[in-house]
Amino acid sequence: MTIAPAASANISVAFRAGAIGTRTGTLVISDNTGTPHSVSLTGTGTGVPGPALSITPSSVSFPSQKIGTTSTPIALTLTNIGDTTVQVSSVLLSGFNFSDFSYTFNGSFSIPPNGGTHVINVTFTPTGGGLRSATMIINSNAPTAPNMVSVSGTGTF
Repeated sequence: MTIAPAASANISVAFRAGAIGTRTGTLVISDNTGTPHSVSLTGTGTGVPGPALSITPSSVSFPSQKIGTTSTPIALTLTNIGDTTVQVSSVLLSGFNFSDFSYTFNGSFSIPPNGGTHVINVTFTPTGGGLRSATMIINSNAPTAPNMVSVSGTGTF
């Protein structure tokens, strides 16, 4: 681009966040004076529109556990990647071996937007031998609800 003496030009800059949180950058303009001109840029990435739930890990697999003993808890992290609060109304276990698994849940809870988290600890206490499995069902106001997480473990003698 060529700019006449005493004239000006506009430069448009667009921001597209690759993640939630503050992002910074620098726009560098070089000209024929040999001295580059720098402009600092800052933007804040927000979550997807509305409530949006991401759950990690997507499935839980416990190591072998002696029948009647309780495993070390495995943390299930619920992250709100949306720009609106996620309201979790219930967490349930379903499936043939659902009673072999337990979790921390004390009623409904909210997860703040733009990266807020809530942890649910899951444990395994096998009542029988062999592969044991169930499905954790998480009900919320997220459009993907109910979210389901497979849980499994092996009971040993």
